[in-house]
Amino acid sequence: MGGRVTKDQIYAAAKLLIEQGEVPGPKNVKRKCGGTGSPNTYVKYLKEFRADHPDLMSTVGPPDKNIPRELEPKFKEVYNILNEAVELREFSGRVADLTEENEKLIEEKEVLEKLVIELRTTIEVVNEQAKKRHQELLERISELEKRLANS
Repeated sequence: MGGRVTKDQIYAAAKLLIEQGEVPGPKNVKRKCGGTGSPNTYVKYLKEFRADHPDLMSTVGPPDKNIPRELEPKFKEVYNILNEAVELREFSGRVADLTEENEKLIEEKEVLEKLVIELRTTIEVVNEQAKKRHQELLERISELEKRLANS
């Protein structure tokens, strides 16, 4: 994943998108922030942004000439909620992908842990064999030294 993104960066990107007439959904804001940060960070801070800036959020959404003026804020609110739902659905798909990837990594980790145990066991066996061989060689050297001393 990318680097870190701050709340201030997300708020600034959301405001910029609103000024440009775009909906500040997680996907759009992440694009404006250079694609860094996790989807959860964007969802969290954009939820806070919407709560902190209802006045700005009411200006977002496509204008519709057939909607009575007094209903426009509600229409825009519904539009924004639907747009957010679409983006959250995309992020849910990404979360599902990451969950699947995580499960595969857990399986790989378990296989590697078993391999590490096998390798440690092999190392212990080889070390034990090396100690025995070393002892045998020391005894052989001792015998040869005795023979040499007696001759």
